[in-house]
Amino acid sequence: MEYVIYEREKFEVINNHLDLAAKGITSINEIDGLENLSGLKSLDMSYNEIKFIEGLEDLHNLEYLDLSSNQIGDIRNISHLTELKSLYLNNNMLRKIEGIDNLEELDTLELNGNDLRVISNLDNLKKLDMLKLGMNRIYEISGLKNLTTLTKLHLDQNEIKKLENLETLNNLKVFDLDDNEITKIENIEELYRLEAFILSKNRISEMDGLTEQFKLMLLNLGNNKISKIRGLEECTDLRILNLSKNHIKEINPGDLSNQKDLVNLNLSDNQISNIEGIRGLKNLRIINLSNNQIQNFKVLKSLPNLETAYLKNNKTTLEE
Repeated sequence: MEYVIYEREKFEVINNHLDLAAKGITSINEIDGLENLSGLKSLDMSYNEIKFIEGLEDLHNLEYLDLSSNQIGDIRNISHLTELKSLYLNNNMLRKIEGIDNLEELDTLELNGNDLRVISNLDNLKKLDMLKLGMNRIYEISGLKNLTTLTKLHLDQNEIKKLENLETLNNLKVFDLDDNEITKIENIEELYRLEAFILSKNRISEMDGLTEQFKLMLLNLGNNKISKIRGLEECTDLRILNLSKNHIKEINPGDLSNQKDLVNLNLSDNQISNIEGIRGLKNLRIINLSNNQIQNFKVLKSLPNLETAYLKNNKTTLEE
């Protein structure tokens, strides 16, 4: 039986995993016996008070390391953990990404909730599948050129103003840019495998630019400045569309004519008075039209699969 001791308490290794989350640890060096666990595969030290990465030199076989929710400002001391596949450093005090460029086995890297301004030193992570950089201060998309295997990229809650430098990310399936400062949908022609595109809480006024998006199933453009529904011609596989909290006044015939498979449509909190353009959505199950200016809802009767309709705070009822 393998174990470590911290503050006179014994913690056992179970199935090659050691759980030291939320144990009040301030220094890794104070964990007795950690240096003997050379075969350890998984280590969770999240939710502690660790400031420095140290004492991990002998964990050569480590594949999973969670140091989220600590007070770490420098990660260069993990550069020798070359077998790592999953690394979690969310909610720390990192200002730079450095010291991980030789962790070539990484497929998951999470750095949410730090103080990062620039994406850098990721060029060698050619097996990376998921990268999370949300809740930082990143102001531009860069440094991702070599991450051609990436399928999930999260850049939510940053300060990004422009969609750029995406041409090599053609395996991307999930792209989250919620709560940034983007004004235009552009430069996504090579992202033709996208299935989920999240652009809510930005400054987008036009929907043009959604080219080559034949596989897109979820599009969230809620809380923007969009006034007209257009540009969805190539989004033929769309299942979920969120256009809530925009400036849309009407849904015209043709606006959603290519979205035959749409199941969930959210148009709440707009200025819509005319919804005639939803007539052809035969597969629609859920629609949210709350907080608009709609007087006539009789078109909803033409939707054979509709199960749920949110209609509060409009001007009238389903009556003709």
